[in-house]
Amino acid sequence: MASVVSSMAFNLRLYRGMRFLKTLLSGDESKQQDDTSAGAPPIRGESRVDRRSKTKSPMKLSWNDSTGNRYSLGVKTVDMTSQGARVESPEPMAPGLYVLLEAPKLKLMGSAIVRHCGRRGQNYHIGLDFRNSLTKTY
Repeated sequence: MASVVSSMAFNLRLYRGMRFLKTLLSGDESKQQDDTSAGAPPIRGESRVDRRSKTKSPMKLSWNDSTGNRYSLGVKTVDMTSQGARVESPEPMAPGLYVLLEAPKLKLMGSAIVRHCGRRGQNYHIGLDFRNSLTKTY
């Protein structure tokens, strides 16, 4: 019973996070419609719970190496969901790397794990999996 309640609570947090992110990315807080009402079928092979929202906002990723040296890198978001983001970077990043992220234009911050990295032309597309819901900053 406890696992069912825990699963329901997780799904509710996920749904609320998705609506919050959609509102932030749209720039219109009066828009509060659900993605399922849009009528568009999900992309074939898409396993995400919510749809990607395209955005081209700057983001800063920071991390520590194994010796404790701190690094940071400016990237540009390509698209986001409440669970993760795809960013474009001039440098590759290793999958499994734990990063802190700041998106000042979106007024969001949080942490993520690099899930994949692939070259796209001159840059790299990096998939980030948010560890927790992003925090709104002011």
